[in-house]
Amino acid sequence: MILWAGFAVLTAAVLYALLRPLLRPAVSAEVQPTSDRAADLAVYRDQMTQLDVDAERGVVDASEIESARLEVARRILKSAGAPSGSSIKQLGATGPAASQTTVPNNRGLLGAVGVLPIAAMALYLTVGSPWLPAKPFAGGGKPVTENTELTELVQRVETRLRQAPEDGKGWDVIAPVYFKSERFEDAASAYANAARILGETPARLAGFAEATVMANGGRVVSEARAAYEKILKGEPNRFEPRFWLALAREQDGDTSGALAEYQTIAVLPGISPDGRMVIAQRILALGGTPPIAPPIASGLKGPAPADVQAAGQMSEAERATMIAGMVDGLAARLKTDGKDQAGWLRLIQSYAVLGRRDQALTAIADARKNLADNPKALDEIAALAKTLRLGS
Repeated sequence: MILWAGFAVLTAAVLYALLRPLLRPAVSAEVQPTSDRAADLAVYRDQMTQLDVDAERGVVDASEIESARLEVARRILKSAGAPSGSSIKQLGATGPAASQTTVPNNRGLLGAVGVLPIAAMALYLTVGSPWLPAKPFAGGGKPVTENTELTELVQRVETRLRQAPEDGKGWDVIAPVYFKSERFEDAASAYANAARILGETPARLAGFAEATVMANGGRVVSEARAAYEKILKGEPNRFEPRFWLALAREQDGDTSGALAEYQTIAVLPGISPDGRMVIAQRILALGGTPPIAPPIASGLKGPAPADVQAAGQMSEAERATMIAGMVDGLAARLKTDGKDQAGWLRLIQSYAVLGRRDQALTAIADARKNLADNPKALDEIAALAKTLRLGS
């Protein structure tokens, strides 16, 4: 505060020193002819007198007399420095009248200038004080990050697609980006446009179907079913479309049909250990018995034969309670033993199968935190999250 007040005083002092001459009172001064001018004027007056004598004698025409008088008068005005509006009569025989020059008074202007530093200081203390909290820039002041760059790239592609909506390659490129950003409706639309323009492929159909399922909160709607059925025509033993179509039956209330399909899928060749785990848990949830005890990757163990047999004899409510208890018990144990890599993988899978997505995402974050010093474990968690459509 004191510093800025000092600056204001110094500014006012400098302005005063520079403009001080303008503060002097207004003065007037007579403009006197110099000796040279006086001599010239004397000559011109003699010429005027001689012209009067010639006019009285009649030796010169009246028109010539008048022209000569005008010329002499012009010379007198020029020599005397008289205002252009002066007349011959004003000059007379005694020379030009004394003229006055007045220095204008600028006190009002200087007063306004002197007030400027004070006004500037007051304005600064109001809107620019250093102790006021900083305000964000008009653009938001967001730091440039990888996500910001990705957003800018997406905006460029979107601008291009608005200008060229039939650019199938553009739709094909942006569709998985939308999906990764969890813009599932936009992803489904992009996959559909790419398939319409460039042709249907298993990858585009699968992308459209998965995005449509996610956009509908995990429900396998008719559009997704149609896409999965098209995939199965070319690849009848592909795991993903068969699993989602079985889940569609389960969502429709066709428990027996869904269970039969799960049983068929469980014995298909080439299914990953994670896929077998998911199928086994769905079969158990529906009251069935998995035909094959699911081998689990990374040291995970599937249910023991006794557990499978006991689960098959339970009611649906009892079975759900049993599964929930097992999952909650595993979660509680991992709070005290956070280095159990296999346990984290099993917990994440269990939450995903039970439809508890938020808890699955929390488990992924907790697992990464506890296993931060184990790069291999982090890679397996990332792979599992991708398989279960829980991000990367």
